Amino acid sequence: MFQRIMVILTIATLSACQAPTPPTPPTATAAPAPIVPDIKGIRLGQTPAEFKAHFPEATCKSLEEPDTTQCTTNGQTLGGHSTIVEATYDHDRAFLVNAYGIDKAAMPDITAALVVKYGVPADVAHRPAKLQDPRETVWAGNGWWLVSSTVAYQSMGVVMLTDSRWLDRKERSRIKAAAQDL
Repeated sequence: MFQRIMVILTIATLSACQAPTPPTPPTATAAPAPIVPDIKGIRLGQTPAEFKAHFPEATCKSLEEPDTTQCTTNGQTLGGHSTIVEATYDHDRAFLVNAYGIDKAAMPDITAALVVKYGVPADVAHRPAKLQDPRETVWAGNGWWLVSSTVAYQSMGVVMLTDSRWLDRKERSRIKAAAQDL
């Protein structure tokens, strides 16, 4: 019996002397994927051909400004409400995507749906200078602004996705031209 107790104590002692098992390393969590906003599946940087593939009934036309094209499709819905979807392209890359003609009364529901999809919008203090009106709801991302608004329209709302870098370049160019005319 004494030998049995000694064997058990020896095993227990040897087990206690082993190196402790290292803790399981925490699993790395992936960085959240960047938000890539869209309006009805149309994203900034896409081409008119991609718009036409998404909306085969769409019409595209050249605008007066060189290398600028606009594609439009009627009869769409946004959040269950009737809308017109339009994208404007500079050198065949979308810099502006609009859903407009939305009944103004539907805008609170559409804005709430955008909050679900894109998260909390930017507060007025963190918005670009051009988008300071507190009646507009604005999301700002890396190179884009998404705006839900009824401000500039009498009876309709608009959801607008804009390439902020393109807009900044155009604004600087406009100001530079105005400065040359002083």
